[in-house]
Amino acid sequence: MEAKQAYEIVLHLIEEKDLSFTMDELAEKLKVSKRTIYQQFSSKANLLKQTIDYVFDDLLDNSQSSPICQLDNPHPSSLEILQQRLQAFPDIYDLDKLLRSSAAFSSNYPEQWEYVNQRLDELGSRVFEILLDNPQVRILTVTEKKVLLITLQQAIRKLVQGNFLDQRKLDFHDAILALNKILLEGILY
Repeated sequence: MEAKQAYEIVLHLIEEKDLSFTMDELAEKLKVSKRTIYQQFSSKANLLKQTIDYVFDDLLDNSQSSPICQLDNPHPSSLEILQQRLQAFPDIYDLDKLLRSSAAFSSNYPEQWEYVNQRLDELGSRVFEILLDNPQVRILTVTEKKVLLITLQQAIRKLVQGNFLDQRKLDFHDAILALNKILLEGILY
């Protein structure tokens, strides 16, 4: 059993059943015994943590080897890579599958939900670093940098809370694309 296959099926089961899926159901989908799963993952909580890493690791990868980094420029800047990833984000990454279950995560797997939030903060920090690397961004004061980082991290956390967007009749994909546009193009003419 390949770990990647297990993570993809876990994401499918989360999308289908929320976090109420069982290890028996996972074993059935993987066509392996439950014992085989427990040989690789000590618990469902451990499996969820590793699935979270699977979702975030490629997103936070700085290299051009990511399948979505197919740019015409053979040596793209960090900003070009970020732009490509943010534009592809809603269609490629499975983060929304995890996030639709945020209520179940926070009540049933609080350690894993805190870990999701740590990884989201890493994403905010990575976006922040890439934005500051852009030569078109003016030199920011220390306070402006702190406020920008907090703003990015909190905006990302808010957008991914399960019911936050639903209550505002916003689609996750559309919200991520709007954030991308605001970050990379600004709001001024």
